[in-house]
Amino acid sequence: MSIKEVEITIDRELKKITPGLKQGLELMQKVNLSHDEYLLLEVEGDIDIPLKPNDYIAITGGEVFSVGSGHEHIEENPHLRTPIRFTLNGQLISEDKALKRSKITVIELKNIFHEIASDEQVAFDLSGIADVILEDHQVILIKPTDHLIAVPAHHH
Repeated sequence: MSIKEVEITIDRELKKITPGLKQGLELMQKVNLSHDEYLLLEVEGDIDIPLKPNDYIAITGGEVFSVGSGHEHIEENPHLRTPIRFTLNGQLISEDKALKRSKITVIELKNIFHEIASDEQVAFDLSGIADVILEDHQVILIKPTDHLIAVPAHHH
């Protein structure tokens, strides 16, 4: 395994992948899913989160995905038993702002967290690799290990 790769588990198989922001479709292509199967991010002690082709997730290594079938219905963005507390601008968010669902658009984040000015951009702060600026319309799947930062918008 290259230093530039990390391991994730998909359907009980270790897969090598470059770390960074990944679209659900890219992860789905790592396994041979049938038309009625889908990927779920396994969340220990809580309900697993379905990953849609247009969802984005920060892959840092160690993530575990299982395969679900169309016969089992799991809500696209289920309500979690344990709300997600992630790091924003170097600070763990407070319990009262913890996310009850893991999927959120960047614009929704800006509306919830007043620490992010509406004219700022949001980025995944990815340790050891380049940070990734997010677009307001992107649906991101946030994990408790994620680090987000607000940065001034670039003026061209």
